[in-house]
Amino acid sequence: MNNQTVQPPGEAINTQPPSRGFSLIELIITVAIIAILAAVAIPAFLNQRAKAVDSTTQQEVKNLADHVSSMALSGSNTSTWTGLGSASGNLTIDSVVTPKNGVLVYANSSNNAWCVSKQSSGTGQIYVAASNATTSGVYTATQHCSSAASTPSSGSLSTTLVSSAGNLMTASAAEGSNAGNWQGSRTTVTSVTTPSMSDETALRITSNGTAGNGYAVQNGSYTTWVPVVAGRTYTVSSSIQPAAGNSNPSQIVYGVQMDWYSSAGAFISYAYSSPGSAPPVGTWTDYRRTATAPAGAAYARVYPFVVATGAVNGDSWYVDKIGLWEGSTGQWAPPGQPIYQ
Repeated sequence: MNNQTVQPPGEAINTQPPSRGFSLIELIITVAIIAILAAVAIPAFLNQRAKAVDSTTQQEVKNLADHVSSMALSGSNTSTWTGLGSASGNLTIDSVVTPKNGVLVYANSSNNAWCVSKQSSGTGQIYVAASNATTSGVYTATQHCSSAASTPSSGSLSTTLVSSAGNLMTASAAEGSNAGNWQGSRTTVTSVTTPSMSDETALRITSNGTAGNGYAVQNGSYTTWVPVVAGRTYTVSSSIQPAAGNSNPSQIVYGVQMDWYSSAGAFISYAYSSPGSAPPVGTWTDYRRTATAPAGAAYARVYPFVVATGAVNGDSWYVDKIGLWEGSTGQWAPPGQPIYQ
C-alpha cells in the first residue's frame, strides 16, 4: 500500500513558493541610492530657494525705493505703503532711520535724499538702493544704509535686475497698438498687425514725400511724456524694419532719439543713436542710445526717426518694441515688467 498524504476535504492546495523578504544587501543598496539622490537634490533645492528669496528682497528694496523717491519728488512727507507687511503702513520722510518689514529706510525732506536697504534671509546678501547712487537700481553691498546720504559704493549694481520700474513708455505707445500716441513729421503714422514683434501690432510710418528727415514723435502734452530725473542715466530703444518696395532704400538710414524737456515743458537738448544704414527688407534691427538726463530735465520725449533725403511719397518703415528705461544696460520689455540684462 502506497503512503500518500491526503488533503483534508475543503482545503485548497497551496502551490505557491513561500514568501521571501528583502535581503540585508538589497536594503543597504536602496538606502544608499536614496541618500545619493537626497545629497544632490536637497542642496539644489535650497540654492534655488535662496535665489528666490534674494530676488524677492531685491524687488522689495526697489519697490520701496521707487515709492520713497516719488514721495520726495512730489513733496509729500507722509504716505501709506502697503508693501510694509506687518509693520506700520505709515511712511514718513524724515532724517531718522525707520525699520519697515525688515527694510531700513533713511530719508531727509530737506534735500530729498534717501537710502533703502535690506538683508536677504536667503543668502545673507545686503541689497541697497539710494538717491546718491551713480546709477539708479538695486546694488549688492557689504553694509546697510547709515544715513539718507549713503552711497552703496562698497557694492556693485545687481547683475540681473536693472529696473523694476521697467519700460517707462505706456503699453499702447511701446507696442504700437495705438497710432494716436504718435504724430508724424513729414510722415503719416498708422497701426498695423503685420509685421510686428512685441504683440500683434506695430507702427507703420509712411513718408509724404516732403524733403527732409521723417519721424514719429510722442503725441500729447509734455506732462504725458516720460518723467525723468536730472543726472540719471536712461536708455531709449526701438526696433525698425524697412517696408518692401521703397524707392531709395540705400538713401534711408534709421535711428532713435530722446529729447529732454524741463518741468515747464521747455526743450533742453537731445540725444540720438548713430544713424544706421537700412537693414534688409523683412529684418528687424534694434537701435538704442544711452545718455544722462541734463540739468533741469524732467521729461523725455521719444522719436524713432529716419534720415531719408531720397524718400518719396509712399516709402515707409515699421517700428515696434519702443522703450525708454532707467539704466545703461538691459533688454526691452513691455511696460509693467522689469528690465533685465
